[in-house]
This record gives sequence, structure tokens and C-alpha cells, in this order.
Amino acid sequence: VTCNAPTPTPTPPPLLSQETGLLRGRVLDEKTSLGLEKADITLSTPTLKLVFSATSNSDGNFTFANLPPGEYNLLVQREGWLEKYRFVSIQAALETYLEIQLVAKPGQIQGQLTYSVADAFPLQIQLKDLQGLLVESLTLEEEGKYHFKNVVPGDYKLIVLSQGTPLMTKSITLQSGAILQQDLNPSVPDNPPSASPTPQPT
Repeated sequence: VTCNAPTPTPTPPPLLSQETGLLRGRVLDEKTSLGLEKADITLSTPTLKLVFSATSNSDGNFTFANLPPGEYNLLVQREGWLEKYRFVSIQAALETYLEIQLVAKPGQIQGQLTYSVADAFPLQIQLKDLQGLLVESLTLEEEGKYHFKNVVPGDYKLIVLSQGTPLMTKSITLQSGAILQQDLNPSVPDNPPSASPTPQPT
């Protein structure tokens, strides 16, 4: 009986050799230090003779293996984030590690505020973070349009006030690079409670 020898499993090529270098890195959110996945990383020589590309994984990690030694330009791009350039020097038989922090593109919050009580104007609209810190405040006339520019992405509260009295609060979330349209229509404030009737003598 002839027995066939098992087929050997091919050995993957080494990531690093005596003639090439290795570049590992991680793409991070500058604000939270969490890894950013699906970032596009381009590594190229200054003359663009050699161009390599990779995409960060779910932890923000990426790898370029078997790189010829030399100087490279690194470009990191991700939708909704400001791109980042780095200069990298690769040496033979050595591993280089980089952490690249990306900054989310600022967004905008705009809308129309409608309020039926004409003598309540001018109204004030405040933008506060979830800790209650004031980010920006606007005074609105009767046309009621408002626009917050260059707002860092995150969770906020929009507060509408008339003569310092809050009329409504709206929780919002602003995404990276987004223009959030948020129209507001606060309800008419409740009438102040009437005084309790004076008890009649029995």
C-alpha cells in the first residue's frame, strides 16, 4: 500500500528581513485615544516611484511589510477627519512604529427658531456640553435664524431662553464634519400659578 505524504503547509514570507524594513502603526482619535478603523494609509517615496497602501483594522492598527530602506511620506485619511502627513525613515532589518492621531472635522449647527409670542424677542439660544459648560450663546431677533460654526463633534444641549427664563432644551449629537439642521419651536410658557384663595372664616 502506497501512502501519500501530507502536503506541507507553505510558510508565509517573513515580514522583516536583512534587506527590508517593517512599519507598524496605529491610527487614533486625538480626543479619546481610541483606535480608528477604516482609515486609508498611503506610504510613498518622495518621487512616487514606490507607493504602498493599507487600511486600519478595527483597533486602528496597520502594517507595511518588506519595505525597501529609505525615506517615505505617510498620508492618513478618514472620512469626516482632518488628514495627517508624517515623514518616515525605514531601515533594513528594523521595525518602525508610529501612532497617528487624527482630529475630527468641526461641524455646524443651524436652524430656524419659531415662537408665537412676539414680545418675547429677542430670544437667546445657548449651546452647552453635557457637563453644562457654555460653548456659545446667540441672541435672536424675530427672524429666528441661528448658526453655530466650527463646533467640535459630540453631544450637546440647545437651550432657548426668553429674558433669562428657559423655554425649551433640546439634546443633539453632532457628527464629524456634519451640518446639523435643527429647527426649534418652543411651547408657550405656562402661566404662573394663581394665588391660593384666602380661606373664608367659618
